[in-house]
Amino acid sequence: MRLQLRVIAIVAVLCLCRAFFAPSPAVAQAAVDPDQELFKNVDLLLMNDKTDDALALLNKAIAAGGSATAYTLRCFIYTKTRHYDDAKPDCAKALQLDPKFAFAHKVQGDLFYDSGDLQGSLKEYDTYLGLKPDDAGGYWRRCDARRRLGDWAGAQADCDKAIAGLPNDPSVRVSRGRLELQNKQFDRAYADFDSAVVGLPNEPVPLYWRGYTALQMKKYDQAVADFSAAIKLGDEAPDTYSHRALAYVGLGKKDLAKADWEKAIALDQKYGLCKEALDLSIEEIVNLGSPQTVGLDPTCVIKK
Repeated sequence: MRLQLRVIAIVAVLCLCRAFFAPSPAVAQAAVDPDQELFKNVDLLLMNDKTDDALALLNKAIAAGGSATAYTLRCFIYTKTRHYDDAKPDCAKALQLDPKFAFAHKVQGDLFYDSGDLQGSLKEYDTYLGLKPDDAGGYWRRCDARRRLGDWAGAQADCDKAIAGLPNDPSVRVSRGRLELQNKQFDRAYADFDSAVVGLPNEPVPLYWRGYTALQMKKYDQAVADFSAAIKLGDEAPDTYSHRALAYVGLGKKDLAKADWEKAIALDQKYGLCKEALDLSIEEIVNLGSPQTVGLDPTCVIKK
């Protein structure tokens, strides 16, 4: 459950509006000529955190006989503000007006992805990339959908294509790093998360994943530093504390480990089932395998 929530957090933090608007030439070209001014104005308002003003502008345009672009942009805003029931008819209307409007397929893919319909998102991303095969951002979203559906080879291919076009994009790096963790390619995963931290120094998610990778590599000092930095930036997920506890165990700091584990339990009672691990001696915990193997599943039961 925690890993799924972490993915949702990655999407919420890293999928900035700019990823779907002006910075991508493929997306910018998707807006039909009569809507260019609307497109630019909405983009500017969103970049300045004026979501309500952007919605008011789109409502006015739609009331006057909205185009596929207007409906798509409103679908985009509703999706990013998690008003999925409002977003769905707007994306559907956009595609009714223009079934081959690439931008609408991409936004509808994001709508499905964010609302939990991964198969639906995959279908829309396939259509989008068929229309815009050079958009690296599209490959990133499909990579993450495929990863969550367990298509590791397809996800790897998509993330590699995304990074070829967006070599320094933090969101792409986080997605590929997750794949490399799955394949136990820890050095490569660490490098990708490290790049994401540089790109988003004030966001906790890349720090969490770099710390998690450092924990797997038994780089306990680095893991503690990254988890601590993530917590300072507002990360209050129980697994951030439980994994920092395991890093403290690796460093022989049992009292700090116990304090973090108690915090994890306070945030999620399921971690109480693993508390026995912190009552064992550090040597006994290590004898179970290694500190990072204890408690990764919040429903674990430690066997002596």
